[in-house]
Amino acid sequence: MDHSRPPPIGFELQGADQAQIDVGFNQPPPQEVTPSTQPLYPNPHDQTEVPMPPPPPIGFEGQMTDSNGRNGNNTAEADDYKGNQQVINEIATLYFRDKKSKIDYVLAYEDEQDEKKKERRQTFQDNLTDEGLILEFEEKENSINKKTSFVKVHCPWELLAKYAEITNMKMPLLENDMDEELTGFVEHCFSYLPSPFELSKDIIQDEPNYFTAPFNRDRVDQFIIKDKDTFFTNAQRSRIVYEILARTWFEHDKKGKKRIGVSNMVNNGSYTAAFPLHDGRYLSEHSILASGKDNDRHMYKINYHCSCCMKRAKLSWYKYQPLDHVRTYFGEKIAIYFAWLGYYTSALFPAAALGLAVFIFGLATFMDDKPSNDICDPNGAGNFTMCPLCDGRCTYWKLESSCRYSRATYLFDNYGTMIFAVVMALWASFFQEFWKRKQHELEYDWDLQTLSQKRSSFNASTDGVIKSRATIIASVTAACINFVIILILNFVYGRIALFLTDLEQHRTQTEWEDAFTFKMFLFQFVNYYSTVVYIAFFKGKFVGRPGDYNYSLLDKRQEECDPAGCLIEVCIQLGIIMVGKQALNNFKEILLPKIMVWFKSRKAKNEEKKEDIVYSRWEQDYNLADQPKMGLFDEYLEMVIQYGFVTIFVAAFPLAPLFALLNNIIEIRLDAYKFVTQWKRPMAARAQDIGIWFGILRGISAVAVITNAAIIAFTAEFIPKMVYRYAHSENESLEGYMNYSLSVFNVADFQKKSIPSEIPPELGNVTQCRFRGFYEPAGLHEYQLAFIVVFENLVVFLTWLVMYLVPDIPYKVKMQMLRENFLSKEALYRAESIKFSPVRGGGGSENDTNVTDRTIF
Repeated sequence: MDHSRPPPIGFELQGADQAQIDVGFNQPPPQEVTPSTQPLYPNPHDQTEVPMPPPPPIGFEGQMTDSNGRNGNNTAEADDYKGNQQVINEIATLYFRDKKSKIDYVLAYEDEQDEKKKERRQTFQDNLTDEGLILEFEEKENSINKKTSFVKVHCPWELLAKYAEITNMKMPLLENDMDEELTGFVEHCFSYLPSPFELSKDIIQDEPNYFTAPFNRDRVDQFIIKDKDTFFTNAQRSRIVYEILARTWFEHDKKGKKRIGVSNMVNNGSYTAAFPLHDGRYLSEHSILASGKDNDRHMYKINYHCSCCMKRAKLSWYKYQPLDHVRTYFGEKIAIYFAWLGYYTSALFPAAALGLAVFIFGLATFMDDKPSNDICDPNGAGNFTMCPLCDGRCTYWKLESSCRYSRATYLFDNYGTMIFAVVMALWASFFQEFWKRKQHELEYDWDLQTLSQKRSSFNASTDGVIKSRATIIASVTAACINFVIILILNFVYGRIALFLTDLEQHRTQTEWEDAFTFKMFLFQFVNYYSTVVYIAFFKGKFVGRPGDYNYSLLDKRQEECDPAGCLIEVCIQLGIIMVGKQALNNFKEILLPKIMVWFKSRKAKNEEKKEDIVYSRWEQDYNLADQPKMGLFDEYLEMVIQYGFVTIFVAAFPLAPLFALLNNIIEIRLDAYKFVTQWKRPMAARAQDIGIWFGILRGISAVAVITNAAIIAFTAEFIPKMVYRYAHSENESLEGYMNYSLSVFNVADFQKKSIPSEIPPELGNVTQCRFRGFYEPAGLHEYQLAFIVVFENLVVFLTWLVMYLVPDIPYKVKMQMLRENFLSKEALYRAESIKFSPVRGGGGSENDTNVTDRTIF
């Protein structure tokens, strides 16, 4: 048996009598260990001030290599900073004054006159010190604006280890040895081929893959700890510090209960901000390809910003995202969002291509569409006199005036639309099922299988041209007005949803977020989709007919659709709402924070030059914009509403996936840009998945099947045309379709209030007019209902087939989970065996055989 590699799953103990299985936890016999007389973890208070050179950039401690980037580690030389004292000084402000203790969190305040706030701060800071955190203070005289004081927070190793164990933080146990074993032959062969989608290794390196286990101080020697200062990432350090900040009390309320949490301290004005620091500058004076990255922030700026900057010669918008690095820097919650957004965007490529093909098919064949040609023919159906569209003010008109409308409608209402609607229903199912697989893979890779986080706050006249295009102009104007109303109602609905959710007093943060998300989505669903639903399914359906109009609503005659149908109005609404919403969001999320940050930083840099004071990292980050209080909620909501437009109304607007794709390619880069450069670094929060948003996506997909079937059956002209072609046409063509679909009405039978006030002279004596519809549908409704039943059952069956054939958890992930569980149990067994069993051969005392003697605890 080859003992150089781990045994197969299920055969771990076979052959144990011949050789010991190497699972990465074998330790030398305890009696051979010579304890070091030098303490491994000195007390920071006992350290003396020692002059030290500036530390290297964060993430490159001990990794200085030659300029050629030997072994793939292309890093910045320490000499690169010589001659630039400003950069050196800024790097030093990532640490305490001893230049050793890393700043894990920063608290800022400006109001020193309010005694109540001052007392809260003092109590809070004393309790933080009692907990074990180390604080260092920067008075306002040392700041650029001369009014902001800062409290720098450092978490020592002992406290990091303690809370890592309390929170069951999973840490590296053994390098993953199963990646290559579980790689299929085809995948293995393709791995040797260059991929245009892979990120450049000169810019970003792959993160190592480890088996992990919950951290335990009694087994600290069994974890892969190369350097205790870098064992915990900056994100993990800030998360542990935040756990302490969120549970530290600062005063008692009227009932004697303790009020806790740094968030409450910010809300009541005791602190103006609380944030972890970015890793340094995101701009560099040297090329990342020549000298490597200055820090992770610099790398993200290069990777994302170059992707949408047209000034760069090399564009990389199509490259994969560095998700593992995003997770290391920002935490799992933000990384999950970027993973989902990237996956959704990549899934839009085939949908956008097919939607564009349907539109191009319409462009290529619209001149051959017989009904449109008849409408545009002044000697054919175009010469039909149509009944007035409203009472009194409206008059008779010629069908030819709907020529442009009918041509535009055909671009979206053709034979390809039905096929596209079925494909998009399947696309939604494939997207959800394969995202579930990807999500389970990320849950394992990022140790997110079990996670629950409690909330800290639980306790007039027109000219001829305008008149001829009045219908389209009215539709566009109405869509713009509706969009403005939507924006106003967004604010109102948000306040209502927040108030209702707070009344429910949810115990965990996940429960609170799910409840708020569901309420807010329902409000936004009505807000964004109600107008489109009305036009698609209700407008013109209950008007009645000439001589028998429906006046049941406020004694007013209801609005009618054009003889070519209401579909083009649906397209106009969707186009304006989608494009307008996306453009406004990009302006609000990027330009406004950028203007504010630019104004603050410009003023601070001017003061820095005048007073020769270092513009410290904590003050630079303090001047950045705050992340929205709801975190990623607005980002998810924006994309989920977009997903609804892409799926629910795709039969009416096949170009929706294309618009969504173009927006998302920019959206990913803009979101990353604002996180890296415009916003304060957020606390590295964790999240197991995208939460309730996945259930909302499934609900949208289910609604999409029904709405697309109904749009094709009742809004589009597909079913009536098919019925006419195969049931009424003599030659199975659409010749004479307009004559068939427009009924004749004797104007002498008009009700008095429906008679036009004036008749154009060119129409002469009008005795008959036509209207869109039938006196008797002649079985049309039966065909429409039959189509809906067939369409829905076909999609449901294919969706079930996809769910059955695609397992939720990939085989590779299942095997790695089994292997990791075995290693974790084996490590615990070995630790307990060494701790309580005497050494083979005897002669040693109990203290000599205790593995914990070689730890710091």
